[in-house]
Amino acid sequence: MNYFKTVLTFYFIFLVNLLFAQNQFVTDYFRSPIDYSLVLSGNFAQLRENHYHSGIDFKTDNKTGKPLYAVADGYISRINVSPFGYGSAIYIDHPNGYTSVYAHLNSFSDEVAKYVKNEHYKLEKNELTLYPPPNQFVVKKGDFVAFSGNSGHSYGPHLHFEIRHTETENPMNTLLFGLPYIDNLKPRFFHLAVYPLSAQNRFLPETAKTIFPAKLVGNDYLLSENQVIRVGEKTGFGVRVHDLMNQSPDRLGVYNLKMFLDNNLIYEHQIDEFSFDETRSLNSHVDYELKKTTNKWTYKCFVEPNNLLPIFKTLNNRAVVELSDFEKHNLKFVATDEKGNSSTFEMQIQRDADILPASSNFSDRVIMPFDKENKFEREGIKLSFQANIFYDTIFFKFAIKPKLYNTYSPLYVVHNENVPVNGYFSIFIENHTLPAHLLQKALIVKINSAGHFSAVKTKVDDLGTFSASIREFGTYAVAIDNVPPLIKPLNISDKKNVSAQKTIEFKISDNLSGISSYNAYIDGKWVLLEYNYMKHILIYKIDSQRIKTGEHKFVVRVSDVLGNESKYECSFTN
Repeated sequence: MNYFKTVLTFYFIFLVNLLFAQNQFVTDYFRSPIDYSLVLSGNFAQLRENHYHSGIDFKTDNKTGKPLYAVADGYISRINVSPFGYGSAIYIDHPNGYTSVYAHLNSFSDEVAKYVKNEHYKLEKNELTLYPPPNQFVVKKGDFVAFSGNSGHSYGPHLHFEIRHTETENPMNTLLFGLPYIDNLKPRFFHLAVYPLSAQNRFLPETAKTIFPAKLVGNDYLLSENQVIRVGEKTGFGVRVHDLMNQSPDRLGVYNLKMFLDNNLIYEHQIDEFSFDETRSLNSHVDYELKKTTNKWTYKCFVEPNNLLPIFKTLNNRAVVELSDFEKHNLKFVATDEKGNSSTFEMQIQRDADILPASSNFSDRVIMPFDKENKFEREGIKLSFQANIFYDTIFFKFAIKPKLYNTYSPLYVVHNENVPVNGYFSIFIENHTLPAHLLQKALIVKINSAGHFSAVKTKVDDLGTFSASIREFGTYAVAIDNVPPLIKPLNISDKKNVSAQKTIEFKISDNLSGISSYNAYIDGKWVLLEYNYMKHILIYKIDSQRIKTGEHKFVVRVSDVLGNESKYECSFTN
């Protein structure tokens, strides 16, 4: 009997999981998190710097304070308060195996806000991640949960909303869950990119690509000059294409993109979900160099061997186009959005015997296979690359340039900054001229073409060797940061009466290593600060329940990553 019950239980679980897998986008379960028409400023898998957008961005009339509602029954499983990333955010777990995420919030519901504030003061921390027990904040579908805002890394008031698999935390394409929105606009093509490939099906950064503008003719896109594209034996193609949506001027990501050669499907991507662990592989899915140099996104419709994104539904020979004859062939791209609106971009291609495979004969380079560990060492520097952090085998180049007046090492030019890297690699730089008393104020910096320094989180050992984990090629050196942050009072001065104010505010900045901590004290007791990272403003919301009427001593301390600290002191009355 027990065996029979076990089999039945197993079979029932199997059927439930099978049904769930076949119907992962339920369209009648979730309501909208807002109570007005949905207008998007960002969609799922929209192309962003180093990642796909993991949700959808709802416009809020460029205002904060719009009420937000639970999209289904569940409980608040996580609360985040941070000046970075999602800012203030809540996560609601639902019984159907999904989690809804509401980010860049202005404030929480009263009950949650009271709990969060008490935790701030109990832990004396301005930034928090909390995991309330399942029975603490139970919500029903349509319950008010928060007000929309502009917190965290946000360029304007909006709601960032996600639906994730609770177990995997993979973000799902939110538009496929039946939320009501209007979209009858087709995607728009802008250009075709042509990439001559080597005999090993590899595009080399030194090889010139060609861009051909698109034009709309009737209902379809064609090449502006309507010419036949001359190509070599092996070629990769890409397209710049955006989706469009009613009432939104923003250029959105493309849900489904296909490429056909003579009506044979050889490439297709469709983005239903992805993992945060793999989202950086966007840099291989797009023309990284073109984005870096022109700020324009182009989807590459051929796939490098170590791009393991699961979004590719069809890949014939990694979508490399190989022509064995010299006849004309038809190439067609079809872009489709979640509502089924689609656009077509067609052209003809023809092999030209005079176009030879791109050369990979670099006598001055070091060949680094993508699937092996690679190490590199020159005077004063070591580099260590673990296997599979390159999207393809690279022909590594390196140069040393003289030190600058404000660096304490030569400049090390590590390969090509327009080639993306999929993971962290290690850099070790020996101490050349830095005196011992400055070792703890030194760090590795990345230097861009304009000479601007970006700090890298750095360790220094007893021998004075600097080390860091980095994931971008470029120019690196050692510099120092012994300058404390600046604290500029905006609406406070010594002995000021602040009875008419709701806040006390400061502008803070740091010259290099970056703000690490910020704390405030009134009469020696810690008080809660909010940090608007995008505007570099610290805010103390005057809390009449925690400070009595009278004269008070106010102290603000701000430190950077290397321990340089500034302090501002004043007295005030309320």
